[in-house]
Amino acid sequence: MPQPQQVQQQAEQGASAAKRNPAFQAAARTGFAVSGLIQLLVGVFALQIATGGTSGGSPDQTGAFSGIAKAPGGAVLLWIAVLGSFALAVWYAVDGALVRNPDAKKRWTERGKDWAKALLYLVIAFTALRFATGSGSNASSSSKKGSADVLSLPGGPVLLLLVALVVVAIGVGLAVKGIKRGFEKDIDVPSGQWHRPVVVLGEAGYIARGVAVVGVGVLLAIAALTTDPKKATGLDGSIHAIAHAPAGGIALVVIAIGWIAAGLYGFVRAARARMD
Repeated sequence: MPQPQQVQQQAEQGASAAKRNPAFQAAARTGFAVSGLIQLLVGVFALQIATGGTSGGSPDQTGAFSGIAKAPGGAVLLWIAVLGSFALAVWYAVDGALVRNPDAKKRWTERGKDWAKALLYLVIAFTALRFATGSGSNASSSSKKGSADVLSLPGGPVLLLLVALVVVAIGVGLAVKGIKRGFEKDIDVPSGQWHRPVVVLGEAGYIARGVAVVGVGVLLAIAALTTDPKKATGLDGSIHAIAHAPAGGIALVVIAIGWIAAGLYGFVRAARARMD
């Protein structure tokens, strides 16, 4: 009868082999392309808002999927988004399980990061699935409802404030990753004439996303402090808040261009992500 240690080793070997499978990696890379497309559309919608035009959709994840659904071949693209995002979620889950580090704290920190990414892409896959099946909803409304549910709990304002602080921390982390070019370890950065353009896309994309996510956290904090769930309007609300601030139009143009850069970087990552 196999010993527990042997069973664990066999499971790890099987997971490692699956992670390196070319077909599985190709499907997971599609998830990066889906993320890039979402960020690109968010940037385009935000730019339309900044320039006073009519936005093609709300500048958030659901607005992007809604735009895809209305495009020619949108149904096919949505199902590709479902499968690609789900594959990437599974890939990150497996990658986290295979983390090996003698330092337990570092090991679980690395696993936590991978599993958080797995959860993120699982949410994207679920959102795409809702639009693919015709049951998509507005992210701003969902954010308000979720905040209202939290505020109704005992100690709800404190819990929502903690969530807000976590969101702000995530936004700051994204911006810092862009400033320090930490994203370079995620991809095989091309050499020669394409090196600088790819680095610029990564820098601009991470910084712009960080600023917008910090804005989401601030709105959540305001909702917690005022016990008003209507203040928690998600990414869409964050972008509109920036637009209505003093000199907000100029700031939003810069942020929108950054989101477009993030989208283009997502396509680069789909092709050059390190998945060993």
